[in-house]
Amino acid sequence: SGLYISGKVHSHRFNLFANKLGNVAGISLVVYSILVGNDSSGSGGGDNDTGLWNRDWKFYLGVSSPCILGLVAANAMTSFFKL
Repeated sequence: SGLYISGKVHSHRFNLFANKLGNVAGISLVVYSILVGNDSSGSGGGDNDTGLWNRDWKFYLGVSSPCILGLVAANAMTSFFKL
């Protein structure tokens, strides 16, 4: 729906607003996932060694790589097509 509205509304101001709103929504989802996924109380039924902060650096690299590569690719495409 966001792409459809952005294509129909020909306003640079609206596009900037929609972009900022999307960024805020994405960051909010990441923060929410960190807060909900980091259950340190032990009620999740797992070991305490499987917490979010008890991982090797390879885990963080593997998890963050698709997001970072997607952002780089999206920005490269928008710059190339001058959107």
